[in-house]
Amino acid sequence: MNDSKSLISVLVPSYNTAKYIGQCIESITSQTYNLLEIIIVDDGSTDNTVNIAQEYSAMDDRIKLISTPHRGVAEARNTCLKYATGEYILFVDSDDWIDPKFCTDLINKAQITSTDIVFSPMLMVSSDKSMRIFGDRSVIFNSADVLTGPECFIKVVETGCIYPMVAGNLYRRSLFNNNSIIFKGAYHEDEYSFPFLLKYANKVCSLDKPKYFYRKRADSIMNNKYNLKDRAIALVEIANEFEIKLIPWSTSTTNRKFAQSLLRQIYTIKSKAQAIYITYISQTCNPIVLLFTEKRRTSNYEIGTYISHIEESMSNITCDYILIEMNAHDKLEPEFSIKKGFPCYSFPKFKHRISNNDYFGQRKYQMGVFYFIASRLGYGRKIICHLNANRYDFISNLFKERLDARIIFTEH
Repeated sequence: MNDSKSLISVLVPSYNTAKYIGQCIESITSQTYNLLEIIIVDDGSTDNTVNIAQEYSAMDDRIKLISTPHRGVAEARNTCLKYATGEYILFVDSDDWIDPKFCTDLINKAQITSTDIVFSPMLMVSSDKSMRIFGDRSVIFNSADVLTGPECFIKVVETGCIYPMVAGNLYRRSLFNNNSIIFKGAYHEDEYSFPFLLKYANKVCSLDKPKYFYRKRADSIMNNKYNLKDRAIALVEIANEFEIKLIPWSTSTTNRKFAQSLLRQIYTIKSKAQAIYITYISQTCNPIVLLFTEKRRTSNYEIGTYISHIEESMSNITCDYILIEMNAHDKLEPEFSIKKGFPCYSFPKFKHRISNNDYFGQRKYQMGVFYFIASRLGYGRKIICHLNANRYDFISNLFKERLDARIIFTEH
């Protein structure tokens, strides 16, 4: 180990974890590596979390407590980063806890290998006290102690060992500061930051043994059935950000491979978002409004106003809105996305040119779209089909006859 000792900033975002935060803080203050600053950012808790944290802060001058209005875990993490001064940072979620030697193991590994990130597997602890390893990346590092960040990202995508959780890993603080890396979104903020961190990391490595205890809670944000729709939207928005900011088409072989792996990950994220949204739709009883439109090169400029007018006309009813883009000129297969904040299914043009004379082609195309959508909506709920395009009498009749949908046509 390097003889010089580096300050580690242990960052604890907290929100309504009064039952657990005491154990969390005690596990940090009892570390064998004691050159720590402990920054707790309370994200507007409404229970006794702040009072408990204040008691520990009064007993240990390494603890700094910051209280903020409730803005979500991403902003709480960003606030933690703002106040951190250590050479390294370690996020510990306020309902988790760590082994007494965890920081020692992390800093030893970081200093021996001169790495920017030290990953760590976790022990996931269920309510019945059973444990299983989560986040094991040994298959990635099986032939090398150290990888570059892009090499690591390529391997995690190839092997499926994504595990994008930010907690439990040691990061060189300059990795965040020098590359303006922040956390974004109300959900899946870890998933957003993960590829940015690996894009810019010069060296990464991993511990072999899990010493971070991740508490699996039925009442956690990620297990709340009432936020499924918002989570699906957040994931698609993350995928869109990756497409804009992180596809580094360059002459470098590694960067090309990074971009290819990122495209695979974007596809996985969008598929995950679609699965979450389908789960949401299967659980809600809200009426569903299907807004049918044709995908034209100018449609993106029109659809926002169109949706806002539909919302205004139905403001007294709680509905779920789904955009259905027909004959999307830029799609090769059905695609789930978010447009203007609304879930959207886009369907590519039929393989033959659709014209008013192609009667059977139109029927086949519209029947395919109907079964695709109907299989995801189920039966027994109120459905309104609002068609903002012509030539779709056949699909409207299918929804009316088979799902008892109400049909609205808009003429321009």
